[in-house]
Amino acid sequence: MTPAAHKDSATADTGTAGTTPTSSTDDSGTATGAELAATGANPATPWALGGGAVALTAGAGLVLAARRRSAADR
Repeated sequence: MTPAAHKDSATADTGTAGTTPTSSTDDSGTATGAELAATGANPATPWALGGGAVALTAGAGLVLAARRRSAADR
């Protein structure tokens, strides 16, 4: 590859023309004026975790009840 071709490929359009960054960093690497990235968690997460815990506990109770019942039948 010739130096001119290399220069052209390094500055090729990447499809990001006209966009502006929403945050920047200063010389120390600290974000200036930026918000934290979204993690995907939402207000329903504790409810989902609580529901899962209730379902797990109920399932464990049913398994124990079934074992006791089958042991009593012997």
